[in-house]
Amino acid sequence: QPADELNALRTKGVRVARDKATGAASFTSESPGVDMRLEFFVGKVGKFKVKVGDAEIAYDTRALELTALGSKARVSPENGYVGVTVLTDRASLELFAQYGLVSMPFFHHFDPNLSVTVEVESGARVTRCDAWEMGSCWPKR
Repeated sequence: QPADELNALRTKGVRVARDKATGAASFTSESPGVDMRLEFFVGKVGKFKVKVGDAEIAYDTRALELTALGSKARVSPENGYVGVTVLTDRASLELFAQYGLVSMPFFHHFDPNLSVTVEVESGARVTRCDAWEMGSCWPKR
């Protein structure tokens, strides 16, 4: 579960368009700050990609590898499922896989009106895609 402080920054849920067969999804946020909770069924050969602005996050079940912005981490599915949390703000991308077992933080600049797409292939399915726009933690001037 996210910290209460993180939940307090959620300003509104984002309407996510989903494909009925695969669960593939897309949405646009009016804020560069987004909190996404994703879960994928990948089975033994599935793959998925999450495009957040110009950053791409990808997973390959055969390689047991989550990649983003030139970095890689080993992530093993649990009963065929991989969970990923994606947090963005104006200057960062943070990934948490398998409910916090893997953490991948990045400095990366995002523009307002963030576009997000979630794609699957090789039999993978999106089983969860929840998203919220995030407000600023900095006091208003």
